Amino acid sequence: MKVISIFKKHTFDDFSADFAHLFEVNCRQKLSDDTLELWKELYNKWVADYQPQPTPYHIRIVWRWEYCSPMCDMNCAVFERRDLRGCGAVFAHDSRNEYLSMPVRCSRDVELTETELAAGLFFEMTYFPPDKELPFPFGRKKES
Repeated sequence: MKVISIFKKHTFDDFSADFAHLFEVNCRQKLSDDTLELWKELYNKWVADYQPQPTPYHIRIVWRWEYCSPMCDMNCAVFERRDLRGCGAVFAHDSRNEYLSMPVRCSRDVELTETELAAGLFFEMTYFPPDKELPFPFGRKKES
């Protein structure tokens, strides 16, 4: 299943509790309702603005997101379809539309509900949020 298919199947409200859990566990910060509303607006905008883009990549998830800080890419990374070598961290991928077009593969021993999967994939995309109003995980500040 592609990231966009997962996102279109689930509203932000469907997985907001899972997203808040990941953020709180990995970032040691509690999200306010106002902040969650900002994340929701961003999610809805990205899903609405999606333009399909062919990609030679897929996302591989080898374990859950909890406690992966600060190395998110250790559990979830971008890979070329025909190659076992990773191409980089999801949060660093430079094309949102390409990311949303990527198929997702979970290792057989990774147990995630679909809402946990949606929350984790969105968490990866927003590791360095594009909006100054959103909190940055792990206490990092956006470069000027």
